[in-house]
Amino acid sequence: MDDNNGWQVKDYDTPPPPRQLHTSVCPHHSMMIFGGFGEGSQFLNDMWFLDPQNFTWRQQVITKNIEPRHSHAAVLYKNRIYVYGGVCSAGTLGDLCYFDIEGGKAWTTIKNGRR
Repeated sequence: MDDNNGWQVKDYDTPPPPRQLHTSVCPHHSMMIFGGFGEGSQFLNDMWFLDPQNFTWRQQVITKNIEPRHSHAAVLYKNRIYVYGGVCSAGTLGDLCYFDIEGGKAWTTIKNGRR
């Protein structure tokens, strides 16, 4: 038995910046991460896709973004990534937004809200 309990460590190209408190969903045989809390107390709102077959990362181009955040919820439903709430530099968020992964380049806000 190996020392990793069945896990394999793989090398890949340039990864996203380090982060915590982000979300991840798995659309179309890939893994997507969004937002989180980065180094230097930075709130993030970037989106990255990992191709697990080739171990390559791709940053999504976004023309209209939502507020940087961490500790939010995310779900994938019918080719849309929905994000709710989280924490931003100004406090707790209560917005609901979606991003269409089939060619979308902008977030759509369904409901604004801040507490």
